[in-house]
Parts: sequence; structure tokens; C-alpha cells
Amino acid sequence: MLLAVSYRLSYLTAVSDLDLLWRVPTDFALMPLLAGLAGADDGSPRLDGEIVFSDGVAINWRELWQARDSGGQVLAKTMQGLHLAAAQALLTPALTA
Repeated sequence: MLLAVSYRLSYLTAVSDLDLLWRVPTDFALMPLLAGLAGADDGSPRLDGEIVFSDGVAINWRELWQARDSGGQVLAKTMQGLHLAAAQALLTPALTA
């Protein structure tokens, strides 16, 4: 991996991923962000991370992208614990923004 060689970061390998957080306001249009992440996810490095909503709920971007059309649920993480959330309910503000 070029990054590991360039900076001599021995802990980075060809299978390393990049963990990121995206903090979004209530009326943020999520679909363009999710589509962009999915389009850029060619595996070098693998993009991983959470969308953090203004109420502090965090959802893995990949799970939200995969559940966008299926009416499925995604794992929602908060400081109080975990729960399942309807993907469409999370995306609804984004669809109307």
C-alpha cells in the first residue's frame, strides 16, 4: 500500500480500512453522501464509519445504504445502548430535503 510505504506506518496493510464519522444536521440530504461513499468504496482503502445524526444516533453508512430500498432495519448506536431503527425513517428527512 502506497500510504504505508510513504509514511512508514507499519500498522497499515493492504486490508486496512479507513474509519470515519460524518456528523449531519437534521435536514441533511443523506442519499448523495451515501451514494458517493458507495461509489468510492473500491477497496483501497475500504471506507468504514458511521453517520452521526444531530440527536447522537450513529448508524453504519454501509448498513444504511444497503437497507435504503428494502424497508429493512439498521443497528442504531447511542450512548444509552443499541436498538434497531427503520432505515426509511432515517432517510425520510433526506428524501424531502
